[in-house]
Amino acid sequence: MEIDWNATELPAQLEKYHLKTIQTILDYANSGEVGIIKINLHDLAPYTQSWGLKAGVWLVLAVVKMLTEIADGYRTEPSSDLPVIGCTPPDYFEIAVPTDQEQEMSHRILTAYNEIYAVLLRTHRQSSSPIWHRRSTVQYFPQLMVEGSGTELTEQ
Repeated sequence: MEIDWNATELPAQLEKYHLKTIQTILDYANSGEVGIIKINLHDLAPYTQSWGLKAGVWLVLAVVKMLTEIADGYRTEPSSDLPVIGCTPPDYFEIAVPTDQEQEMSHRILTAYNEIYAVLLRTHRQSSSPIWHRRSTVQYFPQLMVEGSGTELTEQ
């Protein structure tokens, strides 16, 4: 079953983050000492089918917020363009970043995603949660694949 993300609240919520298109990110990459971090939320569809559309939307928005907060922390001055985030909803992102920040930012992204996973595991395992007994959290939680200049990192 194909998920129609446009029929969810995701497009309206993503507008709040002012994400760029992937083409805009490629334009930054062609302008000098800029690296591109590619981020893929792999297996989002099985997770969403298991937990429902609201859970899938929540996870995508959590990732977008995470990426935005990390990128904001790397801006050297408020007027700086970089880093800038582009998105192909719901599961593919690219960040144009100065090359000297690329590796550190990639590791921070993976660490932060691991924290999102830990929060969801604790939530789903609480006895007060109506879904605490289901094991599909571990089986279907999307992997975050992060690829920079010649490196690929994956977090489960």
